Amino acid sequence: MDSGLFSLARGLRRVFQARLWSPKAFLFRTGRPYCMKKAPRPTLQSMIWPLGHPSVSLAPELDHWVEKGNRVRLVELRNIIRALRKRRRYKQALEVHLFN
Repeated sequence: MDSGLFSLARGLRRVFQARLWSPKAFLFRTGRPYCMKKAPRPTLQSMIWPLGHPSVSLAPELDHWVEKGNRVRLVELRNIIRALRKRRRYKQALEVHLFN
């Protein structure tokens, strides 16, 4: 019985020494000390949603998107039109359709 207790204590001591008292070992065992995620690339859709109010014109934003050198895919425009119509932003959906 004593030998099992001592081996358990030895194992716990190793765990605490490796994880708690060594900052490098603790950080590398539990995760990254810094964030390695890339910032999400802005999409045309992410530029349109904050405009929000249906009376705001999307034409300047679409023109600015193209001027920056970003490409506009037909599939992306269709998805934007569908989402705008779903949110009852019909005027903006028509603007995107005419931009096509």
